[in-house]
Amino acid sequence: MAWAGLNYGTYYLVLLTLQKDCQMRYGICSVSLMPVRAKADHRAEMVNQLLFGETFSILEAGQKWYYIRGILDGYEGWVSKPQCTLLDEALPESYHDQEYVVPDLMRIRQADTPGDSMMILPGSSLPGLKQTTGEFSLGGTEYIVDGEIMRDTNPNKRDRISRTATRFLNAPYLWGGRSLYGIDCSGFVQVVYKICGIVLPRDAGQQVKKGKAINFVSESGPGDLAFFGETDEEISHVGIILEGGRIIHASGRVRIDKFDHQGIFSTGENEYSHALRVIHNYLA
Repeated sequence: MAWAGLNYGTYYLVLLTLQKDCQMRYGICSVSLMPVRAKADHRAEMVNQLLFGETFSILEAGQKWYYIRGILDGYEGWVSKPQCTLLDEALPESYHDQEYVVPDLMRIRQADTPGDSMMILPGSSLPGLKQTTGEFSLGGTEYIVDGEIMRDTNPNKRDRISRTATRFLNAPYLWGGRSLYGIDCSGFVQVVYKICGIVLPRDAGQQVKKGKAINFVSESGPGDLAFFGETDEEISHVGIILEGGRIIHASGRVRIDKFDHQGIFSTGENEYSHALRVIHNYLA
């Protein structure tokens, strides 16, 4: 941090701010979508995104940025301070509760200012949501769900994963993205699984280390994950298997292609676009 040009009074105020920030160990995303960047600069590479209600620990505090680690998956990066709400040192128990994850676009509003509302995205978390009233608290601010509280009670998780995945169809590909407005292959898989109650790591290379390997395509089912790459050690792509020899994945956009023991066959290009390496089951 450059201190040149700061008078003593300004220096003292900045120092107090940094000390106060360092005492706050946790934060929560209080905007619909928050970029996580490789450096403390709005022009830096976006390596991830946090959705509304997702929490993080603060590892380092600067004047305008925090270096954070996501509670969901341990992913690290820089976030802009104005997009964060700081929490007390102890992360409230309600913020650990992932019982309600938003399955589709939803509007919420602040309880004391009805005109102050926002749209939140699929995969967002509503900590401590009261199902009967639609009320919840986030960082000391009271919110109310503006409309019906959606909940998928289908006990068939494979069907839920498949139906949830198709809601993202045609979302554009975006490196580091995790939303309908831009998403990458592993972010797509992670958010779909989160909505269905399963926590996965962020990257395909991490996701492939979880679950149970399946030996043959014929033994896989809807909702299983297929991993692709140049070699078994270099996993670079992941998708969700659907019924009927199909797969849904983020490549250019979220799309459905043909799938078999060789990999993904792109109908548009009339060729195999990704070589299959392994299939994993996370539902057993």
